[in-house]
Amino acid sequence: MSKFSTLPDIDLTSVDVYETASSPELKPSKGSRSTGRIGSGAGGRDSDVSTDEDEADGGAGSPSQRRRRRERKAEEEDGRGVIDKKGIGSDEARMRFQGSTEVQRGESSLSQSRRKKDTTYIDSDIYELEAASNRASETPLARLRRLRLEAEELEQQLAAQAETEASTDGAAANGTTAQPSPEALLAQVRALRVGLGNLNGASADGKDTMAASRVADARSLLQALENGSTVNLDARAADTKAAHSGAATAAVTGSTALAEVEERLAALESIVGSSQGVLEETQSLPRPLLPTLARLEHLSTLLNQPRHIDAISKRIKILVSELDRVYESRKKLAALPGNLSSTVATLNDGKSSSKGGEDAATPLDPITLSKLDDLFALSSRVQPLLPLAPSLLARLRSLSSLHSSASQFSSSLDSLKTSQGELKSGQEEAKKALSSLEESMAGNAERVKGNLDVVMKRMEDLDKRLKAL
Repeated sequence: MSKFSTLPDIDLTSVDVYETASSPELKPSKGSRSTGRIGSGAGGRDSDVSTDEDEADGGAGSPSQRRRRRERKAEEEDGRGVIDKKGIGSDEARMRFQGSTEVQRGESSLSQSRRKKDTTYIDSDIYELEAASNRASETPLARLRRLRLEAEELEQQLAAQAETEASTDGAAANGTTAQPSPEALLAQVRALRVGLGNLNGASADGKDTMAASRVADARSLLQALENGSTVNLDARAADTKAAHSGAATAAVTGSTALAEVEERLAALESIVGSSQGVLEETQSLPRPLLPTLARLEHLSTLLNQPRHIDAISKRIKILVSELDRVYESRKKLAALPGNLSSTVATLNDGKSSSKGGEDAATPLDPITLSKLDDLFALSSRVQPLLPLAPSLLARLRSLSSLHSSASQFSSSLDSLKTSQGELKSGQEEAKKALSSLEESMAGNAERVKGNLDVVMKRMEDLDKRLKAL
């Protein structure tokens, strides 16, 4: 209280007085001699009288009289504001206090009812950007601007949809024809945008006269946009057919150009000499174009020189003479089988045929004839293989380096094998030397240990002798 001593309105000398509200005391149980005073004055006297009466006739009277007296006393106490002791049913209590406790029947515990309930809202895909009052007060100019922005957004969406559906145009053409295409909707949106631009770009002088026409144009554009799927269906179908025909024409043009390129390429291959598309295994691979042209140019320069032409003519003459001789020999051999019986008969008889043989052709023995027949049969089989000889020779020449490298590899492999054998033998010798060294080291260690033991014994004996002296 020291902190309030300096205040002028605080009296520290008076007695502390505490005021409390008077609470009614409960009536004591039956048979008790104690009397309780509920209040002061008349109220207290009444309570004393009632308790005395109860004590006076506590044991007198029938049970029904006692019950009536108790009910009468309870009614009197109700009139005086005493606690109501009447019971109520469970259903009535639930109906009275359910709203105040907020306990639901389905909840298992009271803690669940005390949790904060989540606020739920209605799901919707449409949202209002402005209140209804603001929308009602929207000016025609603001509405026109909003329509232009919406038309631009719709045009962008339709353009993106048209680009995505361009790849699946053929599959979409086989579907339902009643659905409008993105191209047609895009055209309608563009027309609507142009109309809105015309409305916005009109002069301010003719506002009063052109107001009705603008409204009519806007309504017609909106109606055309809404009914675009049914009004201009034939026009869109015609546009779709025209687009398909244009794509088909482009495809035909591309195939025609490809055919022309293939034809020109075939002509170029026939001129160069590579007209065969698929080469057989028996044919040699064609030479490249540049080396072939260089070789032809070299041959043309050689043919233009006179000395080379003279040498070639001499070789041609020799070749012609050899071919003539071959032809004559073949002709004689072709005529030989007809006179073969007479020649064999003359050889078997052993008669003189020297003069006749000198006049006629020289007869051949059967062994030579059989060898010639074998050679003819072999030549018939070898003749188709003669064109392959140059390519085979070229391949063998190209493979000669491979064979030489293979031989070198085999020689190096042999040397590696020999070196590996030498290394293996050296390793075995090293192992033997190591094992012998280990054995000698073990023996030396044992010997050193024995010598050390002997020396220690001698030292001990010497120490004992010295101590004895």
